[in-house]
Amino acid sequence: IDASTNSVVSNIPAGNPLGSIAANASIVVASSQSHIFLIDPNTNTLRQSVQLPALHCSNDFTSDIKLSSDGSLAYIATACWDASGQGSVVIFNINSATITGTLETAGVPRRLVLSPDGDRLYVLNQSQGYPVGGNLQVFNLASHALSGTIGLGGFVPEAIVLTADGTRAF
Repeated sequence: IDASTNSVVSNIPAGNPLGSIAANASIVVASSQSHIFLIDPNTNTLRQSVQLPALHCSNDFTSDIKLSSDGSLAYIATACWDASGQGSVVIFNINSATITGTLETAGVPRRLVLSPDGDRLYVLNQSQGYPVGGNLQVFNLASHALSGTIGLGGFVPEAIVLTADGTRAF
């Protein structure tokens, strides 16, 4: 879509249903239930489609994508929307089009936020079953280690934002 004219420029076949999308000046990363799509925003063409790892459930999906500040990595929240409630964050190297790691989550990852310095990834998870609730997990991106988990009680998380200095999450 051309924002200056509010018109469709072209249609790019990239999966259905499309789960999430993120972009910078040189790449658009989109995901569906089972694939990552790399789209060139300058030519409006699909550069590559990469299969996501199977989650071994009947209803898997992607719920969010965040790009590293340098645009080399995409963090993709994947989950099963069934009784298992399993999920993970796939770390995808955009330049090599390969999956370079996985962060296991405690629930269904709904939203991702990168710290302003790019050192931490905040993962907002929803628990499955009863009681309904969720948690916020913080991962150190240098080591891929879990730094902490914050329980959110009976609240079902839907959105998260960090302050510009990264000292608070809402």
